[in-house]
Amino acid sequence: ALWPRQEEAIDTIGRILAHTDVLSTSLLDVKLLLGLEQPGHILEYFHRKGVRWLVLRLGADGCLLGHVTGAQHHLQWLPDQAVPVKHPIGVGDAFNAGLLHALLQ
Repeated sequence: ALWPRQEEAIDTIGRILAHTDVLSTSLLDVKLLLGLEQPGHILEYFHRKGVRWLVLRLGADGCLLGHVTGAQHHLQWLPDQAVPVKHPIGVGDAFNAGLLHALLQ
């Protein structure tokens, strides 16, 4: 939504993907940008573009972690640890910070 033209966003992001090992994005962002809705199709698309690891955030349904080898893991949030989100601004950023911390460990 921040790009003046969708084609420009797709072109620019597409050029970056060939140099991307780990990509974290949301299902909503992919739907808006590429029109893809099925997690399997989304994993395939990004792996074909060169992304090795894809973390696809699925909102309340957790996230899907996919590797270029075809390995996939669906991670669900634990219901007893779920905290209602009052203001979703920054939730993806906080998730990515935790993801990067885990990868660096």
